Amino acid sequence: TEIDTGSGYAADFSTTGLLATHRPDLLSLSTTNGDHATGDGVRLATSLTSLAPAALCDLDQVQVHPTGFVDPGAKTKFLAAEALRGVGGLLIDGKGVRFVDEVQRRDVVTKAMQKVEGEGARGPVRLVLNQEAVGEVKKHCDFYVSKNLMKRYADAKEFAADTGIPLEAIIETFASHGKYASGAEVDPFGKTTFHNATYNPDTPLHVTIITPVVHYTMGGLSIDASGHVLSASASPIPGLFAAGDVIGGVHGQKRLAGSSLLEAVVFGRIAGTSAAD
Repeated sequence: TEIDTGSGYAADFSTTGLLATHRPDLLSLSTTNGDHATGDGVRLATSLTSLAPAALCDLDQVQVHPTGFVDPGAKTKFLAAEALRGVGGLLIDGKGVRFVDEVQRRDVVTKAMQKVEGEGARGPVRLVLNQEAVGEVKKHCDFYVSKNLMKRYADAKEFAADTGIPLEAIIETFASHGKYASGAEVDPFGKTTFHNATYNPDTPLHVTIITPVVHYTMGGLSIDASGHVLSASASPIPGLFAAGDVIGGVHGQKRLAGSSLLEAVVFGRIAGTSAAD
């Protein structure tokens, strides 16, 4: 038997589920995963009766992505591509002020966002892109605008009028970021990588509200180098192999962006070959 169900547990929000058991602090968040990601493969392998139950690892290692589009009422949210920050997007709080190095690690950005959201008067968090940044990810932005997840504003004045953020604060944030990018001043959040850094308050902006979301689960079944699922005694369970989101132990505490498909392909091939042998 080969288990390759894509069954991470990033949408397992039941009160007795894997998130509730291992990461109850995340139950208030939304997820980027549909209701297929409820840990069914993990439960199947750990409830075997004719074979030794499978061993598990890293179930407390859950990756929270900082930028999920705020879609009121939807527990499953679209992911705002990491490229939006990579091309020069700015993160600002409800007062129009930056609060983090936008291109820091996901966990660092998430922690900073949660601090802002925890202080009600400072939320929500918005991602702002200038024309140059939008030009590099135009297909993304066009799609997000079509889904009403992102708004286009003619200039900072229109943005301020729509959101209630003081125009003066937005202008100051843009000006300060430009100084940091030019090297005239040092960014207080340690940002040293700048791209499309000039924000002109008189030119169009694309803006969206974002929030941290449960994105990927690093934990799952323990396997050996051949893809055999291991029992609690670290012995291979006869005839049982696993690959993909159902396994743990590959990524550690942080999964690098883009490597989950690589994991599924590499370990899927290994598990399939071992099962055939």
